[in-house]
Amino acid sequence: MRRLWLLLPVLAWLAWSPTMTDPQVPTGHRVVVFDHGWHSGIVVTRDSLQSVAGPVGQGWLRDFPDATWFELGWGDRGFYFDVPSYDAVTVSIAAKALLWPSESVLHVATGQGDPVRVFAWSTPVVLLLDDTSLQSLVRA
Repeated sequence: MRRLWLLLPVLAWLAWSPTMTDPQVPTGHRVVVFDHGWHSGIVVTRDSLQSVAGPVGQGWLRDFPDATWFELGWGDRGFYFDVPSYDAVTVSIAAKALLWPSESVLHVATGQGDPVRVFAWSTPVVLLLDDTSLQSLVRA
């Protein structure tokens, strides 16, 4: 019985929580940012990308019809193409990628299902973006 009294304030808070009842709570496009060690990945759902995509984004949607999400990364071309694994990273490769002006690439990976489960080893940060913010992020 004592546990029930402890649980009642929590249930009351959930019942009247702004996320449950307040129409002013922000809504938007769910974007998930993952820490992949040497770089970050930004995951955008297919539906969100369809709503704001330019010509390049429309091409991704067309080229990957089964993808439910798109992971975007950006960085040094040499780092993405010349480093086969994290074990192969050296101080000079990392310094060049971070400090030396070089060609960069946009990395696009696709997947299906819940990206939080796919990248279970990485702590996700979930953001809700409005249309304008999402357009700025994926301006392609």
